Amino acid sequence: SHYMCSSAENISKTEKRRVEQKKRALLLAAIQRAASENNGGLFLVCGSAAGCSITMNFVASRAPAGIHVHGFTQEEVDLEQAARNVSIHHGAFDVTLVECVSGANATSMSGVCFLHLSTGSYELAHSVLSLLAPRISQGAVLYFDECSGQGVSEDARAWAHVCASHRIAAERIEVPGGIKGSPPPSTALVVTGLTAPDEDPQA
Repeated sequence: SHYMCSSAENISKTEKRRVEQKKRALLLAAIQRAASENNGGLFLVCGSAAGCSITMNFVASRAPAGIHVHGFTQEEVDLEQAARNVSIHHGAFDVTLVECVSGANATSMSGVCFLHLSTGSYELAHSVLSLLAPRISQGAVLYFDECSGQGVSEDARAWAHVCASHRIAAERIEVPGGIKGSPPPSTALVVTGLTAPDEDPQA
């Protein structure tokens, strides 16, 4: 009985590792696509503090040379763990994002190049995406970290609604060579442009 329980636990840990590897492969493909599009925009990471610093550092280490990553979290983050090319903005998203992209101290920004979103909240995600929508244009890459893997995440659901209201068209990014087995519980998209009023933005 104890042996069976331990085996089940090991299988569970192994499966979790595989899922994380698949998510990491898709995230890397998304970062590489953003680098190839190179629309001159910012690299942004928005999410909870739990994995925010790890994600920001990973994105920063894979981003093109000279790229500075801006991380946004409403919770406290250990600033000492942030990479040199990472700036952490702590506070309400509707305040920190506005200050970063259009405030008095905003960096030169033509739009969003890469956005990693993992809020787990429809309201928060919708707020972030609505604020950034006017700066999301063709070539922008978005990555939604759907942690649970069950159904559509709150972040992705918010994106679908923002797409509809702003007529944004996007297509999925796939990992080069594909991923064996079931797909990772995350989504990566590249914006292809704007749709006509009668077109489906998520086609």
